[in-house]
Amino acid sequence: MTLNNKTQKCECSDRGHLCRSIPPVTTVCRMDEFQCKNRHCILNKYRCNGIDDCEDGSDENDSCKNGELMCMKDKTCLSHQLICNGADDCSDGSDEEYEFECLNERCISEQKVCDSKNDCGDWSDEKRCLGKMRFTT
Repeated sequence: MTLNNKTQKCECSDRGHLCRSIPPVTTVCRMDEFQCKNRHCILNKYRCNGIDDCEDGSDENDSCKNGELMCMKDKTCLSHQLICNGADDCSDGSDEEYEFECLNERCISEQKVCDSKNDCGDWSDEKRCLGKMRFTT
């Protein structure tokens, strides 16, 4: 039996009625939490871990939009503008794994820029390299 607009749950036993409060479902999650489709909150670290922590499957869906990166550690999504920008926006460095962003949006190591090799696939890592050429052996 549920009373008071679903805020108390009562059970009958041999000794009478036992009622306990049911906390309301959280609607706003903290910054370190993921909001499930059922409006429950789970810690970001439990997202995409192969276990249905939300109990509705929403934490196991690939929920980053196209062009976004899912951080390895906390499973948050970053917009394209924050990838390869020189700042550790993921807190684990996974958005800065590669430091140079090619014109075709591919990221490569800064060490591969101006090395006379087409590492980007569009030569953008070799443009504007006058006087900066690195020669590797």
